[in-house]
Amino acid sequence: MNNYKIYLLIIFLIILIFTINLILKKINIKSYLKYLLISFFISYFFVLFNPRTKFLFNMTYLKAIILFISLFFFLFSYGIYKNNLKTYNKNIICYIIFYLILLFSITMVIKRVDMSFKLSNIKYLKGGNLIPFKSIKNYLKSNVLTRTKYLNILGNLVMLTPLSFLLIIKDKKKNIFKEISIIFLTVIGVELMQVLTNTGSFDIDDIILNIVGSIIFILVFKNLILKIKNIFYQDFNLNDKKKLSLIIITSIIPILFIIEVIIKSIKWGF
Repeated sequence: MNNYKIYLLIIFLIILIFTINLILKKINIKSYLKYLLISFFISYFFVLFNPRTKFLFNMTYLKAIILFISLFFFLFSYGIYKNNLKTYNKNIICYIIFYLILLFSITMVIKRVDMSFKLSNIKYLKGGNLIPFKSIKNYLKSNVLTRTKYLNILGNLVMLTPLSFLLIIKDKKKNIFKEISIIFLTVIGVELMQVLTNTGSFDIDDIILNIVGSIIFILVFKNLILKIKNIFYQDFNLNDKKKLSLIIITSIIPILFIIEVIIKSIKWGF
């Protein structure tokens, strides 16, 4: 049994022990949260950055999105259990970090076969599209199915809206300029990192679509989001038993993913 198997087996045993002790109330929720998150990200990055496992585990965009949504609900249920302002505020920051990891995964790792970070790759920046709307016009004129064209454009428009949503929830001063500035820096960062890691080309049209989509989202939905903001800062009057049940239920998908990684790693001899 090689090192990977040993590490993954240890992770599984730790999770099993902690889950049983959590149910028996012999361990605190914070420890359970900490070890599950650590185990999840060890498993996730093991799958993501191992050239063999990334494809054998069939890590797709949809699967990554489902995993992080489940992680969001797990952390959300922990916030409900703790029910204090400090935890709620920390959770919002964690949601943003989760989203950025997911964004990094989708734009630079998943379905990419040649990721290699080199500062010298910046020279390829000139090979990208630096003319506004050029890529959009060429794409619309291409032979790609009309439905696919508009779905891809829509995808670029909404890609940063989850971050916009979380920034609105987090921002106490309701500063639209600050939120848009963070979105802008994030988009520029993604485009530059794609060039530096050799996972994509710089395209000014992607930046335009991402920014426009985020601005529209913020202007249209900001007041509505502020009205429902309290959802992230309350425990819905649930008793401790229901809160504990919610934590266990929302941890099922992350645990199943970790178990999948362990079983397949042993089966395939990683």
